[in-house]
Amino acid sequence: MRAAIKVVSPAPRFRGFGAVLVNVDDGRIVAEAKGGDGPGTNHAELNVLRNFGLLHPDGEALHKTVLVTTAEPCPMCATCAIFSRVAGVAYGTSLEFLIGHPPTRMPIRISMPQVVATGPLPNMPVVGGVLREETDPLFM
Repeated sequence: MRAAIKVVSPAPRFRGFGAVLVNVDDGRIVAEAKGGDGPGTNHAELNVLRNFGLLHPDGEALHKTVLVTTAEPCPMCATCAIFSRVAGVAYGTSLEFLIGHPPTRMPIRISMPQVVATGPLPNMPVVGGVLREETDPLFM
């Protein structure tokens, strides 16, 4: 998680969206990305999965990674993680926190666990609240 935080540090106010992919075999960070301004699809999770996927087009390498992100993935990013078949997802700041702090303007109230439960990989591990005492301030 600290690697994902470092991707956006120092974070501009309300813009602490960072993500990394961690190799499950050896714990190495194999890709990193942040979200930003621009098109509505410029999300950290989507960026890191797409960038790593372009370097490993067979998709097998993605299956051996865990997506670690500073905030709970939105439904678009959650679905992308599922389609990428990552080994699991860990996030810091929750969707509830983002909704409760209006400048982040989280318009969709569908959680990562809800998306996973309705997808083709209902047992994908999802862990929330990882170092949230360090990620929550990125969104205030």
